[in-house]
Amino acid sequence: MSFNEKRETDVVDENLIDIFVKSQGGSTGVFGISSDATVSDLRKLISLNSHLPGDYLELFHRACRIEDETPIRQEGIKHGSVVHAHSVGSSQVLYEMDESLLDPGYNYNFTKLNDGNTQYFRGDHTYQRPCGWYRHALKVKGQYEDDIWLGEQRSRTDSSPNEWPVSYHGSKMRNNCIVHGSIATNEPIQGVFTTPSLDIVADKFAETFYFEGNTYQIALQNRVNPDKKNGNMVVIPGEGSEESVEYWLSSKGYLENGFSDVRPYGIIVRLVDDD
Repeated sequence: MSFNEKRETDVVDENLIDIFVKSQGGSTGVFGISSDATVSDLRKLISLNSHLPGDYLELFHRACRIEDETPIRQEGIKHGSVVHAHSVGSSQVLYEMDESLLDPGYNYNFTKLNDGNTQYFRGDHTYQRPCGWYRHALKVKGQYEDDIWLGEQRSRTDSSPNEWPVSYHGSKMRNNCIVHGSIATNEPIQGVFTTPSLDIVADKFAETFYFEGNTYQIALQNRVNPDKKNGNMVVIPGEGSEESVEYWLSSKGYLENGFSDVRPYGIIVRLVDDD
């Protein structure tokens, strides 16, 4: 898949933004599209240029796969944003990572760790460390209004003042996959679902991929704005549910001013035992 090195439209529109789309082969195209468009609209535009059916394209922004019916603005895509387009076959998905998004100095190897009965806390919530996984750190320091949400950079089991709690998100995590009686509405649920339980993410929501003959799982480790009073985080309790797992709904997952209530700070990967 390759793109022409040109802007795809010359229509004058005050809502028109330019998005850089990078292919797996390394070529980059500049696409003009309305800021009110959906991901589906962007997919169709890319499909026309790459001469690939839209069904054979996976789109990613900030290391997350983006979904068709979501407005691109809600995905944090704005003028100058970079979107990665992957061509996929019927049974294989190819992933790639822009290394400029990574911060290797903060990587952490949890693969051989077992916390046993030791309890950890972050943001005054229980923190299930990703034991058995390897964390690739994302470059987040200095990207927001401050770094307090990350907590103190030291080995600790306790919370530090004003830090945000830790949650996990798998790319298969969709609103219609999470059913709780405590959400009684016929309206579409707006926001981002995460959970402090890595176990349920690994069991139901983490994407699986294959590399050099081995099977791996991949998920995101996040910090979540804990402000319940202003509706930034709605806690959906697990009591009474089949899974007994708590979910967090961040209805303000991304705001136009760049303030994000769900902040991925690590990509976690683990080797899956095929036996």
